[in-house]
Amino acid sequence: MAAAAVGLTGMVPLANARAGESITFNMVKSAGAAPCLKTTARGRVTLSNLGPVQNMHVEVFALPPNTTFALFVINTPTAPFVPAWFQGDLITNSSGNGVLDVTGIFNDETFILNPGIPAVPVALDHLGIWFADPTDAANAGCPGTPTPFDGDHNAGIQVLGRFPTKSAAWKAAKPLRDALETPTRITPGVPTVTTLVEQYKAEKMPTRHDTRGGYESWLRVYILPQWANAQITDLQARPVEMWLESLTLAPKSKVHVRGILSALWNYAMWKQDVPMQVNPISLVTVKGASKRIRKPRTLTVEQFRLLVSHLREPFNTLALMCVCFGLRISEALALKWTDVDWLNGTLRVERGIVQQIVDDVKTDDSRKTLTISADLLNVLKAWKRTTQFSAPEDWIFASPFQVGRLPYSYTGVKQELQRAADAAGLGHLGTHTFRHSYRMWIDAVGTPIGVQQKLMRHSDIRTTMNIYGDAVTADMAEAHGKIVGLALNGTETARKTV
Repeated sequence: MAAAAVGLTGMVPLANARAGESITFNMVKSAGAAPCLKTTARGRVTLSNLGPVQNMHVEVFALPPNTTFALFVINTPTAPFVPAWFQGDLITNSSGNGVLDVTGIFNDETFILNPGIPAVPVALDHLGIWFADPTDAANAGCPGTPTPFDGDHNAGIQVLGRFPTKSAAWKAAKPLRDALETPTRITPGVPTVTTLVEQYKAEKMPTRHDTRGGYESWLRVYILPQWANAQITDLQARPVEMWLESLTLAPKSKVHVRGILSALWNYAMWKQDVPMQVNPISLVTVKGASKRIRKPRTLTVEQFRLLVSHLREPFNTLALMCVCFGLRISEALALKWTDVDWLNGTLRVERGIVQQIVDDVKTDDSRKTLTISADLLNVLKAWKRTTQFSAPEDWIFASPFQVGRLPYSYTGVKQELQRAADAAGLGHLGTHTFRHSYRMWIDAVGTPIGVQQKLMRHSDIRTTMNIYGDAVTADMAEAHGKIVGLALNGTETARKTV
């Protein structure tokens, strides 16, 4: 069997780590399985020191779906791999992703006694993941070569490993070992990250439900497992940048994590826990932060009109509102009839709803009063005459399942949109597709860039917005009218090819 090996690079540093510290590293496709696996197939392992034992948290992505795999701690990174220590089965879901948690001794003291007289201790320094059954491997288009592993001694080939040799694993682990083995200087009066996080939550963390939930998720899953017992002054540019590079996250996600660490440092200076100084996180760079990994999904005018032909009300009107204003789905679902000024033809966007919790809009720049074209007003009037929830304080897209007390849920809307997208042959469709399409359409009808930025209500380009001020109102109304014409009629003489 040809299979690449895995060097469990996190084991050795954890031997000298304090309780609560952790280390994360990636697993890559084994040579024997690389040709038959998806290009995105990968794994991620987080080792957390619990004191006398360690927890190994294994995640895999884009492997064959609904398949059982076997995780082993092994002696050698290449065949024959043995001695090998079975850790457990990992079962992927319909997307090919899976998780396994194992508690044991996973450091430089991990060994097994080889039979013999005298018995010889053999170190187990590597990790490997195998198909649990050769038949599963064959069904996935991989070689059906058996490996004498797991309970019935008949596993398939190895799918994920780390490094081809132990020396390569040690070389890759050296920067992390150095960072963890460097003696930590405890500075009296400087809080640990755990303490600072709890204080930050109470005093300075954003209160908007969706934003706060995102912060807490990044803290719980990534920041605290790594830095919980470190003092805030331990979070310097070099170790933080090295740690971010080790995470299997998209660059944009790493930027979010970096932003929270920066906020914690600023908070510590604001509290006078540390002297005022240059925030060291400002020196941390994230490679590829300005580049998108995937191109945003957009719809042409023809595709949008095909989609809405398969949508029933109120989802048809909801899609029109999103694509004609570039609304986020949280903003569209949070609209009330009182937000519509029928006489002056305007729409007020001033709230959002996430997980059925009403909150503020995403940014201050998102709070706007927008012009509504006469054609779109007529669409809203038609829906108002149809719905049973038409009082001024009722939700425009009130859910009958909630007796009008709440609008339709994000999940319900997403399911209905995907049903229509499948019927229209458009493939996977997300709710943010409407906002991306709106951006493409306003450019296609020849809208000046300054007006585009104003219409998109982006907070990160407010400097450019201030140059234009409110003088673009007429241009905004003209651009909006063109977009409504495209969405409702599929025609606009001023448009380029969309």
